[in-house]
Amino acid sequence: GGIASLFGKSRHQQQSRNNLRINNNDRRQLSLLDPKTVELRHPGPTPTVVASDAAITNNANNWGMMTMPDQTFFPFHASNDKHCVTRQEIVDLSQSIRNLLSNNIRVFPRNGFLLGIIRHGGFLPQEHFDADIGVVYSDLDKHKRPPKMVFRAAGCAFKMKKTEDYWMNWDGLDPVSRRPYDFFGMNAHCGEYNLHLNAVYPYRDTGAFFYPWLSVDRFNHEAALKTVLRYNMEGGDVRLVDTDEKLSDSNYQVGTQLGTIFNTKLDCFTERQFYFTTIPVPCDHDTILTSHYGRNWNHVESRGGIGEFKEKRETKFESRTVSDVENAKVLLGGPTPICMG
Repeated sequence: GGIASLFGKSRHQQQSRNNLRINNNDRRQLSLLDPKTVELRHPGPTPTVVASDAAITNNANNWGMMTMPDQTFFPFHASNDKHCVTRQEIVDLSQSIRNLLSNNIRVFPRNGFLLGIIRHGGFLPQEHFDADIGVVYSDLDKHKRPPKMVFRAAGCAFKMKKTEDYWMNWDGLDPVSRRPYDFFGMNAHCGEYNLHLNAVYPYRDTGAFFYPWLSVDRFNHEAALKTVLRYNMEGGDVRLVDTDEKLSDSNYQVGTQLGTIFNTKLDCFTERQFYFTTIPVPCDHDTILTSHYGRNWNHVESRGGIGEFKEKRETKFESRTVSDVENAKVLLGGPTPICMG
């Protein structure tokens, strides 16, 4: 779930990777879908990006002739359906995340987007182009120049946005200091493509991070709350961030700030299959998905219909696990189709 990234008319342009330090001992001929690892190391105030191989090929013409050593290859389908995703969107999205990472701004697929990549090799089936992207708050916070909320970094123009006032359990306040964060959402205009990002915040002094748990009254709140309580019982880690208590039936209160805890330092990123190419994801993606969806995140669930304002009551029901037969069928069906032609 979350707010989809928005792309205007875009044309792929290979971004400069001159600031990457390449480990020559690891150089080797890689197929397009070989896993590659990017680590963010912290020798000082600014992390350094290290890639095991910079020869990342985004050759969409070869998309049908790939192998995936050491990883499961996810098949995908082509379609003329109006909700298909174009090859250019796939390339631009992957490259934009890689470019920002190489400039020490940690951006990464989150929530349903991350789940789709790891479980299906692309966007979640039926989710269409739903690119939920997180960015580490402190990596952009150091670039801003108050009171202006617009600045440039890594070849992109960023426009920050304050926390909206319609979230049931997120007020945009630092859990410790109770001071408002300067921003939550932001638009990033990078060359000919545009991204929408949401901040992931450092969690207290733990070295971990958290992403605000978001729901809207009379739209999806009740159903989402039932779902997240179940996830927490299945190993998830959504907490009352102001008190550092794990969310449960007994301690939930309307208006309390909730967040999904990412028990990782977000200091390592690895390339995973994304249709015919690869895309950077956190190395601890299993930990992040478990925190968000519980330990059974690899089993498909039905999220039901979209919330409606019917008699002032939401109609969207909580997520429910599907049968083993339906689960196998969905997994074999691949991600949202790629557009033909």
